[in-house]
Amino acid sequence: MAGKQKNQTADFRIESYPLFAMAHIVAEAQNRIVNTVRGYRMSPSVWRVIAMLSETEGITINALAGRIVVERSALSRIIAKLEADGLVERRSDPRDLRSSLLHLTTEGWKLYRESVPVARELLDRMMSVLTEAERATLMELLDRIRRNGLPGPDWLDAVD
Repeated sequence: MAGKQKNQTADFRIESYPLFAMAHIVAEAQNRIVNTVRGYRMSPSVWRVIAMLSETEGITINALAGRIVVERSALSRIIAKLEADGLVERRSDPRDLRSSLLHLTTEGWKLYRESVPVARELLDRMMSVLTEAERATLMELLDRIRRNGLPGPDWLDAVD
């Protein structure tokens, strides 16, 4: 059994997997964005929350967790801090009074508007090595990989 297990792992190198390389690219991009908007002491997770809420205001915490790929428990702590900082607020869900919906506050929108040019410039610069057709192909390939079996909620269809 040990010999068989060794054969299965002998040629495995995580750096040879595209998703590993992509994780590094994403982490570096997020770190550069949040470091550029330094005065707000944002983490990459906070950036993802602010950016996603700008696109999907009125989303539940469960749906947001699926969309930004963060554990719900970690997201609850992030949301609590953003609420304390006056960047995010919870409002009752009129369809389900047991649930609340997340919204950016005026200050949250201000932070988003100030950070978007930084994010856009960085991401555009990173993607400038690809043609429009290559970008479309990349997105298609990533979607195919995602639909092939990422565990957890379907992050594109997670909005309640």
